[in-house]
This record gives sequence, structure tokens and C-alpha cells, in this order.
Amino acid sequence: MHEREAWRDHGQLPNFQEKFWAIWQNGRQKPLDFSEVVDLTRKWTPANGLLVGEPGRNNFVPPISVKSLEAVALASVARYFRALVFLWSICALVILSVGVINLSSKAVLTGLLFGSVALVLFLDFHFSLRVNRGVEERALYFHWMKKSGSFARKGGAFWIYSVLFLAVTQILLIQKHESLTAVFHAYGVMYSDVRAGEIWRLVTGPYFHYSTLHFLINSSMLLVVGPIAFSSFGWFSVFMFTAGNIASAAAQMWLGGAAFDSFGGISGGVYSLFGGLLAVGFRRRELLPSGLPLLFMGLSVVGIVSAEVFSEKSATSAHVVGLWVGIVLGLLNLFFIRRFEESSSQSRSTRR
Repeated sequence: MHEREAWRDHGQLPNFQEKFWAIWQNGRQKPLDFSEVVDLTRKWTPANGLLVGEPGRNNFVPPISVKSLEAVALASVARYFRALVFLWSICALVILSVGVINLSSKAVLTGLLFGSVALVLFLDFHFSLRVNRGVEERALYFHWMKKSGSFARKGGAFWIYSVLFLAVTQILLIQKHESLTAVFHAYGVMYSDVRAGEIWRLVTGPYFHYSTLHFLINSSMLLVVGPIAFSSFGWFSVFMFTAGNIASAAAQMWLGGAAFDSFGGISGGVYSLFGGLLAVGFRRRELLPSGLPLLFMGLSVVGIVSAEVFSEKSATSAHVVGLWVGIVLGLLNLFFIRRFEESSSQSRSTRR
């Protein structure tokens, strides 16, 4: 099994060969009565890391994989998603009501966006997490992501260090040049300078942000999608991110209209990673849990529309182009990897 598919293997789970019930949480084994295990399962979700040791098994497994706990685990996941959908829906209705009463189109659009998130979560649960298989795949995948040495763990560390590097670099450059405007004029994607021949700005410019909030939003999205993309593409995901940033900056300059004179932000690269995960959903579904690429597709669409609604400097062209760059590069990468794997398999068969 390829390392990128290792999350499906129960052999990657901690060993357990005891005659009593136990749980594995935070890297430690803890013996419990069956009733206590049931109580913990009632609060369980695929992402919380709880594993159960059942007498007679060789490994700790997610509660959903234990026959006597399956119904309890499914009910817990259903309650969790019902609560999420309910909260987002209530927020949507309240904001929509305020918008209608005050005749505020922005409030109405905000309410619709909150409703869209509720719809995305409902569809994710309805199509992927109502059955044992979908819940078990999510649980195994999230456990593997947290496991030391996994592709996702390496990717998480890389993206965290990258975000810190970008933050420190921008702060130091602002101190050196005495203002953010001066930093953009020196290194950013200033449209007039790019058109004058300074194409290199398309490479450096996207890594600068207009505000702390702008940086935090983009960085948060990167830290969510980055490790997952790394688990599917390895270091190629860094190239996808870089290419997405360059292409999105160019697209926003040539397609985004003449309302602004510069471009900043890594959102194009982030959407490129989203696009890569959609490509995984099209070509190599075994690399990700069922439904996860569709969840990312829904969230990426909501993100693009949200940027259009909330930001006066929305870079819609950059986001859409970044998404498509990721889809194309992801499909190409998966195609050549599949061809390489088939060629390697044929070579091994020939040698035998």
C-alpha cells in the first residue's frame, strides 16, 4: 500500500492484545469498564482521536469499528452534525430577518452565506456520514493525520513554519521601509510595475497582505487545507501553492478590472490546494475519505462568494483561477503518478 493510502490500514493503529476494555487517547492506554467506553462513545466524533480496545482485537480502533458500539457512534455523529446545522441555520435566519427588516442587502447576503454553510454540512452528513463506512474512513484518516511521521503531520509542520516566516518577513520589511505601502511598492504586485516589465513581482507579491485580518484569514485556511493537500501530493503541493499564487496574481491584474492598482494575499495558492483536493476526488478517491473532496468543494465556493460579499478588495478572479490551477495540476500529477505506478508494477511482474 502506498504511503498516501496508509491511513486505510488498521495496522497503523496502536497495538492492543488484552482481555479487558480500554481506550487510547493522547498517546496512552487506559483500562475502562464497557459502560464507561459507551459513555465516551456518546460524545465521540471522527476527529476527536478516541480509539477503543476491544477484548480479542489486535489493535485499538475507532468506536465506529466496534460492532457493539457502532449504533452509539453513529448516533453521536448524527447529534453533532444536527447541532452544527441547527446553529448555522438559526444564525442564517436571524441575520436574514434583520436584513429584510432593515432593507440591508449585505445582511441578506450574509444570512444566505450562513445558510449555505449549513447546507454544505447537511449534505456532507447526508451523503457521507450516515453510514459506518464513511464515518470509519474519516476517523482513520484523522488519526493518521495526527500520527508522527505521516505525510499530513510533515505538511502541517511545513505550513506552520511557512506562515510564521511570512508573518515575520512582512513585519521586518515594514520596519525597514517604515510603511506597508512602501513594502508593496518595493516588492508587491503593483500593476503598473508588472506591466512595465517587472514580472518577478508576480512571484514575490502575493505573500504580502493588506492587513492583519487579511493575513489571519488566509493563514487559517492554509493551515486547514495545507496538511490535507500535503498528504495527497507530498511536496508537489508546495509547487501547486506557488503556481496558484503566481497565476492568481496575474489573473487578478488582467481580469479583475481597473478598480485597484495592486494585488496581495496567498488566497489564490490556498484555492489551488482546494482544487488539487477536488482533483483527488475525481481521479484517486482512495487517497481521501469518502465525501471529503465534495466538502472542500462546497466550502471553497462559499469562501469565494464570502470574499465577494465582505471585502471591498475581493479578488474573485484570483480565487477562481487559483482553484482551476489546482484542479489542472492535481489531475496532471495524479495521472503521471498512476502511470508510474502501473509501469513499476509491470516491471516487477516481468522480473518475476
